[in-house]
Amino acid sequence: MKGLNFALAFIMGNFLLVCPIQGAPQSYQSWQAQDKQDYLWDQIEDSRWETLPEFNNNGWSSILKNIKALLTLKKTFDHTSDEIPEGRPKFIHTYGSVVKVSFRPGLNSPYTGIYRSGGVGLARLSLAANPDVIAYTPGMAVKFLIDGQASLNIVVMNSLEGQGSDKNFFARNFSNKIDPPKSRALWLLSKIFEFARKPANDLPISHLAQQHQDGARVPRPRSPKQLVLKPSAHITTFIPSDSQEDLRDSLRSIPAGTVLYEVYGLNENGRETYIGSLQTESEFISSRYGDKKLFFQHKR
Repeated sequence: MKGLNFALAFIMGNFLLVCPIQGAPQSYQSWQAQDKQDYLWDQIEDSRWETLPEFNNNGWSSILKNIKALLTLKKTFDHTSDEIPEGRPKFIHTYGSVVKVSFRPGLNSPYTGIYRSGGVGLARLSLAANPDVIAYTPGMAVKFLIDGQASLNIVVMNSLEGQGSDKNFFARNFSNKIDPPKSRALWLLSKIFEFARKPANDLPISHLAQQHQDGARVPRPRSPKQLVLKPSAHITTFIPSDSQEDLRDSLRSIPAGTVLYEVYGLNENGRETYIGSLQTESEFISSRYGDKKLFFQHKR
């Protein structure tokens, strides 16, 4: 049962939910990136959870009841919006916390687009499911907002199997490319996922090299083959490995201006190059909108 939950954590990401929250204005996509960030953040601030919802206790029965979500994964890739598509149940990464972020590029980056010019957006940090039921399995989705065009999104994790009982969210690196599944259940679910995206454990990142925040296209884009996000030195020990605090409460203590991750790119030869840093530009907020409406599109 754990193997199935772990696979779904990577497959489904943070994004599948039916929700009656009012949608963004029709003109939203034409706005400037900063205006989009302001709008999304207003929705998040205005819908803060007064009491944090409890994590779902997913098991075989609940997974089987939601098998439709597995068979209609294409919406997760084909829906171009910052808000979730209609008719999508969410049962993995159900609850998390959202923060405004900026990507600050390093000097002399060999890569183009957002990797070189930087960008603003939102990040959502969450766990695959109740850490008392499955292994502690962190994941993150990042949305870079683009002037007048659809956002650019990435999804990163460390492992489908999680990190056991270690409750330090920032204990390990994240990447868009993770090890292949080990158990039969993971293998089976990865094959289902490959109807929408193949390979299932290697999600694209080249689209970030193709555009700048102002919407300008890069004529000769250059992208790393893999991203590695390394927790910054001062955040690595922010949450104790034996923490008994809800992750969402722990994240609220991280101040704006904190570098969460130092970002590295690996080229086709496996050579690692520093690209820049992902920094918070607000407090972390757990909200109804962030859990039930905010959407991070997967890239094929």
